[in-house]
Amino acid sequence: MTQTLIARQPILDVRQNVYGYEILYRDPGNPDSAPRGAADKATSSVLVDLFTNLDLDRFLGGHRPFINLTKNTLLQLADHPVGVGRLVVEVLENVPADEEVEGAIRRLKQEGVEVALDDFMLDTEHRRLAPLVDFIKVDIRAFSREQLSAQAKELAGMPARLLAEKVETREEWEYCRELGFELFQGFFFARPVTTRHRRIPTNRAQVLRLVARLQDPQVGVEELADLVSQDVTLSYRLLRLINSAYFPIREEVETIRRAAVLLGIQGLRTWVTWIALSRFDDKPAELRVVTLTRARMCGLLAEEAGLAEDQGFLVGLFSTLDALMDTSMTEVLAHLPLAETVRDALIDRAGPAGALLNTVEAHERGDWLLLEQAGWEPGRLADAYVEATEWAEELNATV
Repeated sequence: MTQTLIARQPILDVRQNVYGYEILYRDPGNPDSAPRGAADKATSSVLVDLFTNLDLDRFLGGHRPFINLTKNTLLQLADHPVGVGRLVVEVLENVPADEEVEGAIRRLKQEGVEVALDDFMLDTEHRRLAPLVDFIKVDIRAFSREQLSAQAKELAGMPARLLAEKVETREEWEYCRELGFELFQGFFFARPVTTRHRRIPTNRAQVLRLVARLQDPQVGVEELADLVSQDVTLSYRLLRLINSAYFPIREEVETIRRAAVLLGIQGLRTWVTWIALSRFDDKPAELRVVTLTRARMCGLLAEEAGLAEDQGFLVGLFSTLDALMDTSMTEVLAHLPLAETVRDALIDRAGPAGALLNTVEAHERGDWLLLEQAGWEPGRLADAYVEATEWAEELNATV
C-alpha cells in the first residue's frame, strides 16, 4: 500500500447512508496528476492493492468501491474480471466510446461487474454507452442550474441510476434530489447548515455544555467520572468501548470510576467527548467516520508535525464541530475552553496543528499536489490513512 497514494470519497444515497466509495489514487512518482503514460500502471496498481494487499472489507466498511479505469485497463479487466458482484468500474470521459469499449462494458456486465460513466454529458460520444451502464455520474459544477435540470430530465428515461458529483452543500444536495438523482458524491454532509443569527439548537447546546465541562482543565478526574455516571447513555457506551478490542485491558471494566482510572483524565475527556458528539441521529453516520478518521490520522502524524499525539487527535476530533452543531466553527468554539493553538488551528488552520489538519483534509479530497508541496512522504501518508480509516470503521461499528 505504501507505493500508491490512496483515498476514498463517500457516495451517499437519498437518506445520506453510504452506498459506496470512489477510490482516489495517484502514482507517488506523479502525485499531481495521472499522466497518460503512467495511467495504466497507476490503475493496475490500485486494483492490485485493493484486491490483494488491502483488507478491503475493513478499509471500505463493507461498501462497494468505484474505481476509474483507463481504456487499456478496462479491456484487461473485461478479459480477467475481479471484484465480481461488488466492484463498480468508472469509464472516464476521455475514454473513447468505440466498439472495443462497448464490447468490454457488455462483457463486464455479463460477469456481474457494474459500470458507471464518469463526468457524463449528453452532447458527447458517451451518450451511446448510456443505455448499457448501471450508473451515470454528472459533475454538477459543469452546468448551470437550468442546464443541470435539462440534463436530469433527459437522463430520467435511462435505466442507469443518476449520481451527482461534487455536491458540496446541503442546498445542492436537496436540489439534485428534487431533480431525481439517487446518489450523491461530495462532502456536503460535512458542511454546517447555517443561516444568519442561527442559534445552536437546544439538544446540541446541551451536548456542547457537556463537552465544555469535559474539556475544562479545572475539572478533575473524579468530577468527570461523576459527570459521566449521571448519564446512562454515556456510561453504557463508554463501558462498551473500554471493554472492546480497542483497549488492551484484560479485566472486565464494570464501573465508570474504574474506566476513569484506566483511561486517565485525558483519555476520559477524549472518549467521552467523542461519544457525546456522536449522539445526533439527524447526522449521517459517515460524518462520525470522517471525524474519527481525521482524529486518528492527525494523532498518527502528530509527532512528525511537532505536536503531541493527543493534541493532534483533539484537533482532528473537533474539526467537524461546525457540521455537527450546524453553525460556524467560530461560534462553536466560543463555548469551549480550548487552548489558543487548538482554536487557531480549527478556525484559521494556523500553526503546526492547522497545517497538519490541512494535510489530512487534503488527503481526504485526493489533493495530491498540495500534499507534495507540503513535503510529506507519500508512503507515510498512505499507511496512516489506511490505518486511520480501518480503525474508524471498526470503532464506529463498536460504539
